Amino acid sequence: MIMTNHLKIDPSYRMRERNRQEMLRMNEEREREHARAVEAEMNKIAEIKQEAAKDKKRAEEDYEERQRQFKEAEDEMKQLHQQRIDEMNQKYKEAEERRDKHGDAMIANLNAECEQMMKIQEGEKERLKAIMEKSERNHKGKMAILDKQLNNIQQTHNKLMEGYRAEEVYLEAKKTALNELKFNMLTKEVDFISGLRITLDEYTANSQFNYKMNDNKRTADRTLRYITDIKRINDGFGRIKNEAMKKKELDALSFKLDELKTHAEQAQQTASEDMGSIEDNFKGQSIGEAAKEILQGAHDIHQTIVENHVDIQKMDINDDESKQMIKDIINQEDKLRKIFENIPKAVNAIEGATSMINNSIKEQDPSVNKQLEQTTTGEQPPANARQQPGQKALNYSASSRKQIGNTNSQPGSYSKRY
Repeated sequence: MIMTNHLKIDPSYRMRERNRQEMLRMNEEREREHARAVEAEMNKIAEIKQEAAKDKKRAEEDYEERQRQFKEAEDEMKQLHQQRIDEMNQKYKEAEERRDKHGDAMIANLNAECEQMMKIQEGEKERLKAIMEKSERNHKGKMAILDKQLNNIQQTHNKLMEGYRAEEVYLEAKKTALNELKFNMLTKEVDFISGLRITLDEYTANSQFNYKMNDNKRTADRTLRYITDIKRINDGFGRIKNEAMKKKELDALSFKLDELKTHAEQAQQTASEDMGSIEDNFKGQSIGEAAKEILQGAHDIHQTIVENHVDIQKMDINDDESKQMIKDIINQEDKLRKIFENIPKAVNAIEGATSMINNSIKEQDPSVNKQLEQTTTGEQPPANARQQPGQKALNYSASSRKQIGNTNSQPGSYSKRY
């Protein structure tokens, strides 16, 4: 605001001075709070030191008590050990006396027991010998059966090997036909690979188109959220009577306006870049013109938001003209929402590539097409069927076709790498 009188104080200066005084007051309050927190921490540390000294004293007393208990337990154990030694010596002495008195009778009893044990051992030896002979006869019988089974397995193995050798001769005879089929398939693949590449380039361009339009739609949604917040703050500002709350809401409004300005500048730049890219890839196409019209409208709305924000920063927020500028920004909400109601979508060109591959494979030999149908539908050929020439190459082509077809389930995944 231009001052017409040099003695008149600029309202913005008063606001800055009030903000400075408020910041000084808040700084002093923080310093007092910090001093109180430091004092509380020092008191807490002193209490912890006192508790630690008490714990140390209690630990020393506990240690001395445990040492006394260990000493008493050690004395008791020594006394018990000595008592047991005396008892063992007494028992040993009594045993020697019994040995001197009854030694001959004990030896006679032991000899009798030894003879009895020898008889029992001889009987067990005979019994074990009979068991071993019986086990040997059973073992020989089982070995004879196993030898016969092994002979049968050997004969079966020889027959299988003869069949494998015949199969090997058959495969060698078909090797030349297989190589010829591979050469023909590669020749045909070279013919349509250039067309496939063009189709994939179109798919990439269409995926980028859809990604850019969706990205601008998300940017516009974020702008609408900013405008909604500004509208909410602006509508509630007039109902607030408390000066502190007014200042808080005023700061929040200023913060939202700054964020909206930064976001609108980025959105404006993105819309300009995307318009240039879409114009290069879809020049002369109706979808490109429609997208360009949408992006141009979004660009203009964000440019209006940026320009109004600059004017607001130069004026008092409570001024009628500033309020009108905020109202103009809010009025952009319906325009921006209406622009993105119908976003054009680019077709998925990968379906054309899949059709090209299917048509190329259908031009193969009828037996190859039949095997392709079995591979794609899950039908399995008979277990004893011979592998036809070109079967291995066909399986490779079918798997490649599935991989290309699967990319159709992930729109936009290829274009995100650029």
